[in-house]
Parts: sequence; C-alpha cells; structure tokens
Amino acid sequence: MPPPPHPTLLDRSLVRRALCGEQSALDHLIERLDCIERLVHDQPLSTVRFTAGELDRIVQDSLKSIWAHLHDYDGRIPLETWAANLVATQVHRATAAHA
Repeated sequence: MPPPPHPTLLDRSLVRRALCGEQSALDHLIERLDCIERLVHDQPLSTVRFTAGELDRIVQDSLKSIWAHLHDYDGRIPLETWAANLVATQVHRATAAHA
C-alpha cells in the first residue's frame, strides 16, 4: 500500500478544486481559513492600538489578499502558514498606515 500523500499536496489539491468552483472544496477552504481572525488578533502589533473596526478591516483585507493570491499557492508549505504570511503583510501595512 502506498503512503498517504503529503498534507501540503492535499492542501494544493484543495485550493485547485476550490478555484475550479467545487462547492465541497470551497466549504472546506472556508473552514480552514476560519483561523484568519485569530491570526490577525495574534500578530504582534508593537505599540499600535487598533480599534475593533480597524482589526475587522485588517481581517477583511487579509481575506481579500488570500483570495486574490490563492492561485499562487503551490503547496510547499501548509495552507495556514501560507495564509499567515499574507496576514502578517496586511498587519504590517495597517501598522505603517497608522503611523
């Protein structure tokens, strides 16, 4: 019996199926990306104190960025790690704009 596929290969397959519009893959992707709000709130925000509305905006901007770049996901790292990198970029941009 062959070994199971590497988890990141499964992530890449999930993303490709979601991008093709497969509803079950889209649903699973949404479940997997449910961590985005927590990732935004867990980012080290240095001395910037964002309001709840600003944090919500960062979450929305992060989700938009993830969706816009989803076709670039190549499966080399876990999906959540890849998404966390995009979240960090959005937090950094918001922090720079806040200064």
